[in-house]
Amino acid sequence: MLPGRRKFRYLLATRGTVVIVTLALIAVLAFLGAGVSYANPSTIDVSTDSNQQTVEMSLSTHATVTNDTSMYDRGDRLEDRPVYLRRAASSATVVAETAVLDASEVELDQTMTLVYEARTSDGTVFWQDREQLSYEEARTDPVRSEATLDVEEIADRHRTITADLGDGGSAHVYVQIRTDYRTGTYEGTMVERSDLSLRTESYAIEPIAATNTHGTPTAETRTDMNSGITLGETLFLPHVTLALGIIGSAAGGCAVVGYRLRREVNPAVETAAIHHDRYEEWISSGTLPPIDPRSVVVMETLADLVDVAIDTNGRVVYDAAQGCYAVIDGTGAYVYPESRAND
Repeated sequence: MLPGRRKFRYLLATRGTVVIVTLALIAVLAFLGAGVSYANPSTIDVSTDSNQQTVEMSLSTHATVTNDTSMYDRGDRLEDRPVYLRRAASSATVVAETAVLDASEVELDQTMTLVYEARTSDGTVFWQDREQLSYEEARTDPVRSEATLDVEEIADRHRTITADLGDGGSAHVYVQIRTDYRTGTYEGTMVERSDLSLRTESYAIEPIAATNTHGTPTAETRTDMNSGITLGETLFLPHVTLALGIIGSAAGGCAVVGYRLRREVNPAVETAAIHHDRYEEWISSGTLPPIDPRSVVVMETLADLVDVAIDTNGRVVYDAAQGCYAVIDGTGAYVYPESRAND
């Protein structure tokens, strides 16, 4: 028999009512706790944005081929190409558009500017020249503006600035889009830039795709989904609920088993079995011969008899048929009847 089960039977035999009532009380409290934790799961405060509105800005390009090449025919329209050939298309059109999503009313002011800059080696701007390309207003969404860039003229100006700078820095050119917007709820400004890369035979205009989202912060309390598990699609069980449910089930099951076993256990038998297990390493099973009662010493406890065996360098012999433990030496016998366990 497993040690834990034997100890349980011993407790039932000696303190049955206390054990069963205690287990039943643990089960009730555990189930009550499980119910409370299920009804009141752990929560966290989450900040969310309500009434969201998103502002989107984009810059696209297109160019019309003006000179035949082996790659393009005159009149071809090239859109949003990563590279344009200067010999094929010496000018390009940039189209800027800003839109406010989910807004019932909107005011948009959009400015497109060509900017020349001189920068030091660490990127510090120490000179700038700005040329406004377009300005558009819109009271309906979206606002759209476009401008044509004379790449050859821009390249000439870029070369001149570079020559003037010498080793004093580097020249850069880009298109800046600035949009001031006002909605019924929010207002703000978006500023984006599109770098113009000039090469000997080609040029590139960097596209723009930017967003700016507004929202009203709102505090919301939600169930902490990390504090439990979800069964199916909707049933959420907190870890505490699961643990208390398991404890309650185990305690309740033990209480039921204990109630049924209590009528079967015998205090004397269970006590003797516990003592036997406790001193098992000193006990050997066997059959005791008839012993002269005049040479018998009856010990008070099995522990006392084991002490005798240790002192005499002997063994305790257990005779299950007689229900008796004994240590026999040359002069007599020391015995411990199992019946004393119930005294």
